Amino acid sequence: MGLRVKLAAGDVESARKDLHRLTEIEKNLAQENSKYWADQIDIQIEIVSAWISLAEGKQEQTLQEMRSAAHHEDRTDKHNVTPGVILPARELLGEMLLETKQPAPALIEFESVLRTAPNRFNALAGAGRAAKLSGDNEKAKKYYAKLLDMCAAADGDRPELQDAKSLLARD
Repeated sequence: MGLRVKLAAGDVESARKDLHRLTEIEKNLAQENSKYWADQIDIQIEIVSAWISLAEGKQEQTLQEMRSAAHHEDRTDKHNVTPGVILPARELLGEMLLETKQPAPALIEFESVLRTAPNRFNALAGAGRAAKLSGDNEKAKKYYAKLLDMCAAADGDRPELQDAKSLLARD
C-alpha cells in the first residue's frame, strides 16, 4: 500500500514505520560511502516526513518540510544512469499546496517542474487544476489542451483528462 493511501486511510503509524525503514536504508548507504544514493533517500525521508505532517494537520511544518525537500532535490545532480526522479519533490509540493487550498503558489511549483520536464503528465494536470482554482482560466485551458493533445491516443479516461475535457467543453 502506497504512502498517500496509508495516510488517506489515517494509517500514520504505518507511514512512520516506512519512514523509519527509509532512515535505516539511508544510514546503511552513508556507511557504504554511497553518498549519492544516501542523498536520494534523504530527499525521500524529507518528503515522507512532510506527508506525515500534513496527515497530522501541521500545515506550516508540512510546507516547510516539502519546500526543503524540493530545494534539496534541486541542488542534487542526476546520476548518469538514472532517468531522473519519478515524482519530483517540487511536483509533490504543488500537490500539497493544492491540498492546503493554495492554488496560486501550487501553479508556480507545477510550472517550475514543466520548465525542467516539459510535457510531464502530472505537472501539466496539476498546473491546469491550479490555474483553474486560481481563477486563471486561460492558463488552465492552455495546460489542459496540451494535456489532452499529449494523451489523444491514450486508452482510458483518467480523472485529470475528464477535468480537462470538462473545462475545455465549456467554451
